[in-house]
Amino acid sequence: MKTTFQRIIEGELPASFVLKNEKVCAFLDIHPYNAGHTLVVPRHFAASLEELPQEFASAMFAAGRRIVIALKNCGIPCDGVNLKLNDGVAAGQDVMHCHLHVIPRLHGDSLAAGGWGQVASEPWDESRRMHLDGIAERIREALPE
Repeated sequence: MKTTFQRIIEGELPASFVLKNEKVCAFLDIHPYNAGHTLVVPRHFAASLEELPQEFASAMFAAGRRIVIALKNCGIPCDGVNLKLNDGVAAGQDVMHCHLHVIPRLHGDSLAAGGWGQVASEPWDESRRMHLDGIAERIREALPE
């Protein structure tokens, strides 16, 4: 059975893409901690970082770095950035496909260091997809080479 991320990568499910290349895809989280929260997902399926070949792990972190730079320069509120990789159920991984969260942070946001909590789900509609697509476009335009 395919993971949600495999289905997104293969075009079976929609996503607001920030970056695509031969090694990774990056798209906005539909339940973001803050606007611009991006998931960097290797095209090679591996449930954990340990299982992920080095070339894909390197590409994932390189893409994460580019997205950090873009977030700081695209006009979306961003006072800092967390890179977060949950490896295993005990670490909070809920999609068993290795991935890196790139999370914009704001002074005074509700994400206490180390206490990540649960993100509230908003009702889904097409205006929300359009909003996410607009954010993704701003990040894409600010990506460094």
